[in-house]
Amino acid sequence: MAFMSAADYGRPEQAKVFRSSIDRLLTTLFAMPRFKRHGGRDFAVALSHPALVSAWMQQLCSDTGLLHGYFMLPELGAICGQRRSGQGLHGTELMPYTAVANVVLSTPVAGTVRPIFLYMGAGCGHDPFYTSAGKRLRKAVVDELSGVAPDVQVSCACAPCPDKVPHAEMQQQLRQSLFCPMVAGDTPSSARLTEAVVAGCIPVFFGPPWHTMPLPDAIDWASIGVYINITSLTPWLAANSTVGGQQSEAAISWFLAVSPQTADVAHVTVNLPSLQAAYAYLRAMPGARIERLQAALDSERLKLFYGTGPGGYSQLADAALANMLRFGASLSPTTPQP
Repeated sequence: MAFMSAADYGRPEQAKVFRSSIDRLLTTLFAMPRFKRHGGRDFAVALSHPALVSAWMQQLCSDTGLLHGYFMLPELGAICGQRRSGQGLHGTELMPYTAVANVVLSTPVAGTVRPIFLYMGAGCGHDPFYTSAGKRLRKAVVDELSGVAPDVQVSCACAPCPDKVPHAEMQQQLRQSLFCPMVAGDTPSSARLTEAVVAGCIPVFFGPPWHTMPLPDAIDWASIGVYINITSLTPWLAANSTVGGQQSEAAISWFLAVSPQTADVAHVTVNLPSLQAAYAYLRAMPGARIERLQAALDSERLKLFYGTGPGGYSQLADAALANMLRFGASLSPTTPQP
């Protein structure tokens, strides 16, 4: 079962119809003999956005619901976080956002001329009392790095902002950019990671907390990204603990709990004292390493693309289905439901 897209989430009339449909669907689903037979273990739920299921969380996460099913989510903790916290990624696949359009996949990344050295246009929040900790981290990136050089374009941007950059223009800027900072926002995942990687921009992860890395078993994240642990504020979120608003200590603890490095990249993570030091690190990166990162993007980026690639098939679908089949193979049809 798949939940609605983020595009429908902000449309009240469509959302009302959707909620009614989901209520009926869950009632019917949980009453099915096949569902009851294995307690939902052989059912999968796909979630396109971490904020879309709050209305059904109690139903979904009950022992008679989908607590024991297979979850395809944009980030850890998006559904039944506390009740499934001990499982890690078992029974869960971290999926990329479906936010990519007008992408030229036939042009290799390696060797392309990219006049923008560093690019980020991301929501930073506007109300200092209610802005999430993740968006404050993005604001820190903008405050520290905006204006350091003509080829650095980092700014606060958001979909409802009156001065927002049109999406097609933003995608063009991604295709012209060498490095793209990846910082968690309201939650650990975002559409921008998918867009940047598919556009061939090398993702630069600042943490902690860390932006989610989807399909960690299928994508060689260590080869395509740069990972920088900022040590001057450890964790960065502690700086927000006195502000109040949404960032209570409980909220901060939750954010850190669901924001680890979700892929095996610890061995390529560097510790640097500040964002300025991180910028200097990127500027000093040898051309040979940049070439290796871009070559790896050519190899891996189609695994984040939901459409059919130049080879006539979807690498993402292959990876997601392979993981689902492995989970299914681990189930025993004779194991009684607890």
